[in-house]
Amino acid sequence: MGSNQSTRTITVTNDDLSFITLSESLIKRMVGEGGEESSGSDRSDNQQKGIAAPAPPAPTRGWAEEPKQGHIIEGYSPISSIQLRREVEAAKASVEKYWQRRVHSIKVNEDRASAVEEDNFKRGIAEVQKAFKGYNTAHYENPCTDKVSIVTQCYKDNPRQPLNCHNEVKAFSACVEQKHRNIMQART
Repeated sequence: MGSNQSTRTITVTNDDLSFITLSESLIKRMVGEGGEESSGSDRSDNQQKGIAAPAPPAPTRGWAEEPKQGHIIEGYSPISSIQLRREVEAAKASVEKYWQRRVHSIKVNEDRASAVEEDNFKRGIAEVQKAFKGYNTAHYENPCTDKVSIVTQCYKDNPRQPLNCHNEVKAFSACVEQKHRNIMQART
């Protein structure tokens, strides 16, 4: 179904890089004129009569290949490791300054927000103290603490039947109402 393409690899060993010697049969095969390959002895004869062609330029490898001494590559300015280190350090210092400024501005904004919140909190406390200035809650105590413990114990003893504690709850409510009446009479 598909065409079978084969690729050929030619390896040339040549000490003199100024030219490459090619045989006539190789040239014909490369151009596509000759179809049959010649025998080994024929090849060596053709290589002796071969044609000299200028060598192709050496492939460049980009940054991996160091330029030869005295050879200048266009668009490439060599930089020493010291200069590179200085540039990297300068870039790092610039980034460090940027982030220090960012962190500082965030802290300043947080401090401002905290001060506003604290001021609002203090104003709220002052308003509450002003609203309840006439009430002194320091001398108040929890009313009927003995009744609270009785009701609590009854609920613990009857966890599935809370209605059995009806009398204790009623006595606690009456005690609280009496304490409330006493406080209201003392204010008037």
